[in-house]
Amino acid sequence: MLKETKDFVMIDLTGVFRTIIKKFWIIVLAAAIGAGAAGGYASTIKTTPMYRSTAKLYVTGVYSATVSSSSIAAGQAILSSYYNILESKPVLTTVIETLGLNMSYSQLKSCLSEKSISGTCMVNISVSFPDPEWAKAIVDELIKISSQYSYDIMGMAPPVVVEAASVPNYPFNIQSRVKKYAVFGGAGAGLLALIAVLFFTLTDNKVRTKNDVEWKTKLNVKAVLPYDKGEKTAKYVKNSMRYFYSELCAEEETPKVVTFVSFKEIEKRKVIKELAKFLTEIGKKVVVVNTNMISVKKDKPATAAEATPEVKETKGGDKKDKNKKSDNKQENKSTENGLVEYLNGEIGNLDDIIEDKDGVANIAAKAEALNSYELLKGDKAKQLFDELRNRYDFVLADTVGFEAANDAEAVFGYSDAVFSVFACGKTTLKQAEMLSERFTEKEKNSGAILADVKVNKSKSFAKDYGKYVGMFNRSGK
Repeated sequence: MLKETKDFVMIDLTGVFRTIIKKFWIIVLAAAIGAGAAGGYASTIKTTPMYRSTAKLYVTGVYSATVSSSSIAAGQAILSSYYNILESKPVLTTVIETLGLNMSYSQLKSCLSEKSISGTCMVNISVSFPDPEWAKAIVDELIKISSQYSYDIMGMAPPVVVEAASVPNYPFNIQSRVKKYAVFGGAGAGLLALIAVLFFTLTDNKVRTKNDVEWKTKLNVKAVLPYDKGEKTAKYVKNSMRYFYSELCAEEETPKVVTFVSFKEIEKRKVIKELAKFLTEIGKKVVVVNTNMISVKKDKPATAAEATPEVKETKGGDKKDKNKKSDNKQENKSTENGLVEYLNGEIGNLDDIIEDKDGVANIAAKAEALNSYELLKGDKAKQLFDELRNRYDFVLADTVGFEAANDAEAVFGYSDAVFSVFACGKTTLKQAEMLSERFTEKEKNSGAILADVKVNKSKSFAKDYGKYVGMFNRSGK
């Protein structure tokens, strides 16, 4: 999400916001876990449980059978006087002596609280005490004694009890503490999760979307290949190759020799394999040429079990399936000779180095060559590609990676189009930029392909990359 230039660093706020929305479930989950953990911890803290009993009083200070605005105004005016009488030392001392409480005046005063209801003559008198029954008893006694003192001193009418005090069932201090810890714990955990999401988003240096490719390489993405999950993604692979083929045919002259270059071999070979498979299915003659003569992977020799077809019949028609596998192996013609021997002049017949793999013609380097660049620039290589042009509709050339760029550029000389392949979540932005600086200056460079895109849901893939995989209906098919 960080876009660095020579002079400044830009932050893709839209991309950051999309990532936060996409990862919002992580933030919510972290907040829930944090709230639960903090609340659970708060409930284990050892503390004296305090029970709060509350009574609601109506204070007017006058003896009147009717309620008027003047009586309400008078009641609001004497509320402060009533509070002072309620908290006075004579009143609280009398309550202590009457109930036989083992506590001082200041201790009882700290347990007392009052709160007036705005715009009315009502007030809530509350007492917090370790014993719920004693909390109610203190409230009742406090109202009784304070009413007597108010009459004796000021001649006030006693307050009317609107709602009598009751015995509380739960300690208020533990409940409030658990709630407070849960709120702060959840908020803190959610904030940490948000910071983590932002950190990993802003420091992510991998190619994730087509926008990353186009930003770093200035190349248009011509196809998006999903991560292979068998039948679940087969239709998307086919549609993606269909779109890519239509892009090739849209050129003024459809390219015959198409070369693919990448930092790594795996994603590039996936693209070549799927494209060759698609072109063969639509009736095109295709040959795949692997020009990598630096790191040659030799085929493992067939074991005795592979050489002998298994015909043992088991349940479910295994005999038929194994015969089919054996037939496929017999169809795959292979040769010990390869590209190196042909370019060295050891083999003159092109057919001797062509092998059949799953119905697609293949030419591979069977041995390493120290003079690979010299061989690829020679007349024999030019003759090879000229003859392949005449024989096949499409020649798909697989080049070496970035570590041997000169060999790749030698193949570019015989190509009609060059495509860079990037792997989603694997190729770094720096690698994409290096590949672009090395290869995209060539006139034949035609675009990019993004491979290994994760497909979580078919509709999601169709929505994000529908432009590259053809037309989709609402069911995602």
